[in-house]
Order: sequence, then C-alpha cells, then structure tokens
Amino acid sequence: LIITTRNLNQTRSNYCLITPLLTNSDKVKIQTAILDTINKKNKEYFKILAKKYFDPELFFYNERLYDKESVLEFLDIKLQRKKIIDEHFMEQIKKREDLSPTCFMELFALPHPFSCTALKSKIAVFINPNQILWTNDNRVQFVFLIAINENDQSTLKCVFDYFASILSDEMKMIQMQKVKTFNEFFDILTS
Repeated sequence: LIITTRNLNQTRSNYCLITPLLTNSDKVKIQTAILDTINKKNKEYFKILAKKYFDPELFFYNERLYDKESVLEFLDIKLQRKKIIDEHFMEQIKKREDLSPTCFMELFALPHPFSCTALKSKIAVFINPNQILWTNDNRVQFVFLIAINENDQSTLKCVFDYFASILSDEMKMIQMQKVKTFNEFFDILTS
C-alpha cells in the first residue's frame, strides 16, 4: 500500500491519495485503504486454501437427508472412504456439537472437532435446500464439515474468518442458496 499526496496514475499498485495537510478525512481514507488491502490479501490467501480444502468429490447436494444425525453419518462414511478422517473423528464432532451447536443464522452449520485430528485437511459441503433439522429449534441449508490436520492448524483461523465474512454477506448467501453444483458453489465462494 502506497500512501501519497501525488496522483500516481497507477492501477497495478494499491495506493491511497491524501492531501498534504493530513485531514481527518485523509485518516479515514488511510484506514479504509489499509482495511481493503488486508481484505484483498485475506481473500487471495483463502482462494489458495479453498483450492486445497474443497473437493468436488466432497460436495453433496441432497434433498433426502434432512436431520443432523443422518447428514453427519453420511459425511462420516464419505470422509472415511477417502481416508480424510478415522473412525473416531465423528465422535469428536458430536462431542463438540453437544456442548454448543455450530449452526448459525438459520442457514448453515460448521461442524468441527475441538482439535485438528483429521488425517488430511478437507471441508465437506452438504446442501439440502429444503433444510436440515440441526437442533430442536434450528434448521440449516448448508453444512460445512471441517476436517483439519494438525499440520494445517495455523490456517484454521483464516478459514473461519473468511467463512464468517462470506456467510454474513447477504448477496453471497442469496446466490449460494441457488447453488446445485460444485462449480457454482466454488465460484461464489471465491469471487
């Protein structure tokens, strides 16, 4: 980020044009430019992680499974077959869910264990547009089962932060609710 009092006429580099007097308005411009730069870097980093963690073979659009237990059982089988998790991983997910359900905004759930015990790092996606009963009084359409290996533990915060920004973006969520294929999902997620 370049902060300058002269117009650079550059489109390649991030720069913030301020007055030589450094007014309050300039300070706001600088703060906004810093935040935009950080957000762009985080988005670029998330795109790299998304290519690593999301897999078309772990994307499921299914209208037949409509409760938490059946969805988690389904994902457990799929992830074990791909040797991403072991037979104890789902027990950890259920313990985590028992303490505090991971559903948010009546729209999505992010089941994950307390520790990074997956054999490989992947995020399985399960979508039922007719909703999934997650708790007695909460339904979701999206389940993002997060399986992270201890070697990738440092990336977990970035994944959660970016999920939070996407899932709190009303326009993205409206688009996401129309998704039926992995490519549609991935395009919206990384746009």
